[in-house]
Amino acid sequence: MALKAFGLDAAGTDERWRRGTALWTVELALLLREQGLDVTMLTECAGVNAQHAQLPFYSNTLDRDEERIDLLFQSARASGIRVEQRKCLDAELVARVAGPGPPTLAIALVDRDCLANGSPGAQFWGHYVVVCDFDGELVALQDPAHDGLQWLSAQVFHTARKARGTDWDILLMTGPTP
Repeated sequence: MALKAFGLDAAGTDERWRRGTALWTVELALLLREQGLDVTMLTECAGVNAQHAQLPFYSNTLDRDEERIDLLFQSARASGIRVEQRKCLDAELVARVAGPGPPTLAIALVDRDCLANGSPGAQFWGHYVVVCDFDGELVALQDPAHDGLQWLSAQVFHTARKARGTDWDILLMTGPTP
């Protein structure tokens, strides 16, 4: 969806990035950068967060993925992706997506159940959405689980993106760059 928003073709990109059972945000950042987008990754943990080992979503793959993910973060930095180990606060995200300046899209890792129900569920289920706009107390999302643009409460969205398991992962994209 993010590639289409910038007029880029996503054909043929899927299979190369399906090496593990879960797609990591850094993998998505590399894919977007490879397509010519200028990408900044904001995350609480630039690597594998060992605190997530007890979450069923991660428990089966965390040990297996650690070395691979560390190498992917090195590749991301080498390819020009800015990786900032910090939280992206609500006001900053709104300003980057809906503020003046070059068109910026964001991809957020959210807890799928929290996004659907407004509060965290018993388990974490990672899910990516494209953040297209903010309008007052609403956020416009492109969600691969739904057709078209979806408007929902910004409060629900922010709760879902900060849920345990997300590391507050946000990709900010402007594009394409030469």
